[in-house]
Amino acid sequence: PPVPQLKPPRRRSPPAAGGPSPMTTPGAATPPSFKRSSPRKKQRPRSRLLAADFAAGEAEAARALVAARATPPAVSPHSPVGAALPREFFEVDALDLAPRLLGKLLRRDQVVLRITEVEAYRPNDSACHGRFGITARTAPVFGPGGHAYVYLCYGLHMMLNVVADKEGVGAAVLIRACAPVSGMHSSLTARYLAFVHAQMY
Repeated sequence: PPVPQLKPPRRRSPPAAGGPSPMTTPGAATPPSFKRSSPRKKQRPRSRLLAADFAAGEAEAARALVAARATPPAVSPHSPVGAALPREFFEVDALDLAPRLLGKLLRRDQVVLRITEVEAYRPNDSACHGRFGITARTAPVFGPGGHAYVYLCYGLHMMLNVVADKEGVGAAVLIRACAPVSGMHSSLTARYLAFVHAQMY
């Protein structure tokens, strides 16, 4: 049988100057070209902004702490209001402990704060640190109720949690916000707590 002859591919000639582009349909409107009217503004990376804000908050907290040590406490450590809560208060389900903590006082040296916002975390919660069991980091969560569990979040924020329920359960209540009671200069306290609250949301 005769061998079929293959035709060489046709070469396309380049478009004439001012003619239509081979990638556009003849008769179609030429797409407009856009030019930037002003140069792009250079923005600081978000990581640097967070670091700068964190440094400002740390400086604010340091000044507030100096003022706090010079302020006499409004709540006496020996008064019933300032007495420590019994362990049985904390050895309940995290969902029950969370509302109980609202309005309670936190004390560190001469600084007294009132708890105003909390979040409860059970072991079956996908955001609970105890959901994967005991590790070197999460061991405090599995301790008896009433202990503090503090961890670093995003490399910036120290998060305070109150361990809930019986030992070995792995539940906690996050302290999201507090209001100053005594021991801190009011304006410095308000500014620092506002900064912390803004960073948490």
